[in-house]
Amino acid sequence: MPRKKFIRLADRYRPIRYHDDYIALFDIATNNEFHLDKEQLQLIMQLDGTKSLSEILSGYDRSSRCHVRNFMKDLADSGLTEQTEEPRLRAFPKDWVEPYLEGLLLDVTSLCNLSCAHCYVSNFAAGKKGDDLSLDELLRVFDDLSAMNVRDVTVTGGEPLMRPDIRQIIAGLVERSISVGSFFTNGLGVTEDFVDFLSAIPHPPRIYISLDGLTPATNALIRGSSHSPEQLFQGAIDAMRLFRSRGFRTVVNTCLHPHNLAEIPGMYELLKSLDINQWRMAVPKPIGKFEEGQTTLKPDWPAVLDMYEKLLDLHLADVRLTKDGPKWPLLLELEMLFRSDMLNKPVKLYRPDEVACFYHRHRCSLKANGDVISCGYFEHKVAGNVRQKSFREIWLSPAMQEIKMMKISEVPDCQDCEVLEVCGTGCRAIAQILRGDDRAKDDYCCAVVPEFHKRILPALLDKHKLVFEVTEANRYFSNEI
Repeated sequence: MPRKKFIRLADRYRPIRYHDDYIALFDIATNNEFHLDKEQLQLIMQLDGTKSLSEILSGYDRSSRCHVRNFMKDLADSGLTEQTEEPRLRAFPKDWVEPYLEGLLLDVTSLCNLSCAHCYVSNFAAGKKGDDLSLDELLRVFDDLSAMNVRDVTVTGGEPLMRPDIRQIIAGLVERSISVGSFFTNGLGVTEDFVDFLSAIPHPPRIYISLDGLTPATNALIRGSSHSPEQLFQGAIDAMRLFRSRGFRTVVNTCLHPHNLAEIPGMYELLKSLDINQWRMAVPKPIGKFEEGQTTLKPDWPAVLDMYEKLLDLHLADVRLTKDGPKWPLLLELEMLFRSDMLNKPVKLYRPDEVACFYHRHRCSLKANGDVISCGYFEHKVAGNVRQKSFREIWLSPAMQEIKMMKISEVPDCQDCEVLEVCGTGCRAIAQILRGDDRAKDDYCCAVVPEFHKRILPALLDKHKLVFEVTEANRYFSNEI
């Protein structure tokens, strides 16, 4: 007589539920999502490793069993389930947390080997450096995240590689089937051994490395004096090359300031030659250490817009139209203004009844000392600390959800703006910082969005014979951290 087989959803798959109209299986190894209906979700939740196929089928009437059996076969054929000789329990959420927390920005340490002039966490960490959550405290948080069915975590700092237990931290996430979506580093502490370690985890993370100039001298202007300019520059370049040689999707972050604007076109050519996948750039935000250095780093908005125009002209000239859609040498991201993939999928326009901070609607930030804030910039609004409360309690608290639920229509200064549907009121944290009111307008956004979207972008699209498609769909063209 054949032995009883217990059926279990494979560890790499996690059921997620944003709401009744968006239910999916998330694949930690590929970051793909497979949509489910409510009945399929109910069946998936039975695949906890304690039941056989016959026991699962016994819960359905005769007319439904054929459909259930076929669905189970499809799952098995696709490698989504496994069979075990002995029961091996897999815990699923006992209930669904609403609103759903999709991802977390995790500052694993307040320590850093640099002292960057634009660091947005320096004020937050002042007086708290070294008060970092221990490994055991982080693992307890990860248990909470797993119970809440959180999809992915972005690991940042400080400099994450300053923690000697960084591998145990990452392993703690992987063991709980939480995807390590992104990993931020300045590159100085990257070793081949650590890259090998990251290569071995399911769906290795996207790597973010900072580079702020075409030369060591320019790059070092905002990176402090703890290392020589040559060390800073070459350390970042070497880390990029190493990650790309191992197949990691590698993203370069660049802080724009008056001293590197002229070098941006040259950096574009450099990053293409390094086979970088994506380049993100932005002006420094008026928080953290930047507040001390605004006299030298304060954005020159006309010069920034002029540079954006020149760079975008170069980039659009590189776009090739193929039978599979537009192709580009690297994905370019200009703040909230432009992303290359806007050329091959519909661009979402904002509606007044939608939340003002959609990008972070289903995400929040955990600081190194345990404080939880709505995003990395909202340092002045702490919703709670995981040393005193559970993560779930903090996520669902009014202090957290107030900003998450704010509607575009609740920002009065923006309602008559002709580019509102493009910017969606900008950043609520910057509005709070600059105007003392998170329902005020974002002056940084106002400085660039109208000119960019009314003059620069339309003219360049026309010049290069390219078009955008817009949509009123529910998901935006980008959902990255």
